[in-house]
Amino acid sequence: MENCGQIDTERAAIRFENNVKKIHSISNSAFHSGLGMGFRAKNSKNLNIEDNIWFNFRQVGFAVDSV
Repeated sequence: MENCGQIDTERAAIRFENNVKKIHSISNSAFHSGLGMGFRAKNSKNLNIEDNIWFNFRQVGFAVDSV
């Protein structure tokens, strides 16, 4: 994915908030050249994030809080 994420906010290209019941996976993908955040996980569990590339994001490439 290219050029994703909203500038100067926590609205990332890929975002999980308060995800506690289902299992989600992201694998073998590339995320780059965004003006905001690339990935944001907040108050979540059961996330499987593996073999990905996150680069060239203006704000933050990969952010995790209470996961």
